[in-house]
Amino acid sequence: MIVRTKGRIGHPPAPFNTGEAIGLYIAGLSLNGVARVLGATNRSILRRLIKCKIPRRGKGRPGIRLSIETRRKMSEAKKKQLAANPPIGERNSFYGKKHKAETIHKMKAKLSVMFTGAGNPQWQGGKSLEPYAPGFVKVLKRRILARDQYRCRACGGDSSLVVHHVDSCKANHAEENLIVLCRPCHRKLHAGKLSLLP
Repeated sequence: MIVRTKGRIGHPPAPFNTGEAIGLYIAGLSLNGVARVLGATNRSILRRLIKCKIPRRGKGRPGIRLSIETRRKMSEAKKKQLAANPPIGERNSFYGKKHKAETIHKMKAKLSVMFTGAGNPQWQGGKSLEPYAPGFVKVLKRRILARDQYRCRACGGDSSLVVHHVDSCKANHAEENLIVLCRPCHRKLHAGKLSLLP
């Protein structure tokens, strides 16, 4: 087997002591420095560090907590940088590229599992699958629509109207518990983005 190491073809990497490599790295030497001392490749050193669960320095700075003020300054600097040079068009790293059909299929499969049932942020314990109690009929719905003058109680819109149970109990068909909402407001209400409180 031909192994490429430090620009030479055909030379296997030099054997080294893992404990010694970890000691040198923890003492403050860089990956390249440890590799030079031990006559190995930095890739082989890195593999041993990962295998021994030694955190790598300079990658996300593990264990270091930045102050709120520092994080705020970093955020403002990033916002200014993006405002001055937004990643639009050719400056976007994904510009002109497309996902492969296989990748799209994998992403859809993963998301469908993630957002099914309890994984969905709007999951309410299967409440939508429960049937309405007898009495929630067209006659009652028409009466509520007429009472609310065929207008959404939240935004005043007059299209795609539904009758909503205020207390979310499908068995409570009291007229004071029923209101008219348009479908967009109804979705926002169930997502927690809309409140009916005065």
